[in-house]
Amino acid sequence: MTQENETALTQNVPPWIAAMRAAAQAQIKQSDIEEIVKNQIASAKNGNKDAIKFIFEQVLGGAAPRAGTNIQNNYYDGKSPNAPTAALPGTPEKVEAMRRRVAAGQQPTNGKDAKRGTE
Repeated sequence: MTQENETALTQNVPPWIAAMRAAAQAQIKQSDIEEIVKNQIASAKNGNKDAIKFIFEQVLGGAAPRAGTNIQNNYYDGKSPNAPTAALPGTPEKVEAMRRRVAAGQQPTNGKDAKRGTE
């Protein structure tokens, strides 16, 4: 194993994980890797979906790491800003409900909000 590979596998991990990886790598031979890949290819040819995924993602590098965005909204009063409101249009309560929705990245109105009756 090259120094570059060794560094990549041990950086930014706790020492016990680095030690475990080093111990495992010391036992893996080139022939072991070739046998594993050969078996995975045979399984993939027989339709094994996990083997197909392994070949395309791990061996051929077909799967790029996906970056994701996680959004967590904490509503400390226990109520989502998008919950329907009984506040009538034009009232300070309705304006506040709309402000909270926009601040949470939601649409300012909810189709189930109270509406003024026809006069």
